[in-house]
Amino acid sequence: MNHYSRTVRHLTVLVVILSLAGSAQAAKKFKEKPRQGQAEHYFVNHESETAHGLVVNLSKKAVVVTDPNTGFAGPFQNIRGDGTDQITFSHPRPLVAPSEDEEAGGFDLVFRSYKAGLKIGSYYWTDAKGKRIGKKHSP
Repeated sequence: MNHYSRTVRHLTVLVVILSLAGSAQAAKKFKEKPRQGQAEHYFVNHESETAHGLVVNLSKKAVVVTDPNTGFAGPFQNIRGDGTDQITFSHPRPLVAPSEDEEAGGFDLVFRSYKAGLKIGSYYWTDAKGKRIGKKHSP
């Protein structure tokens, strides 16, 4: 093996070692903090029309827990504002029909925050254009 080949091999090994050390350091530096607060609510559409979306106002910045297989939150495919104090859900599959049945007519959503004391402040349902249906609700 000539001198050039050996130098290239040593430099390659050095680059690999440095990149592994950098990755481990980055993973250690950005290790996720534990979530301190959690709030959940069982949502039922008691309005007079089918809902195409839901807007939830929270007391602190939070994320919604999604299904690990589908990425959905409850029946909702799209989530906007995750990581803020107002999360908007849209494109439910199926649409959220009005229901008087508290047991079978709804779904749970769970929110988590880095800060303790997370609460759901209010929520309201939206139509296909994102306009509010009915009134704001408090849990």
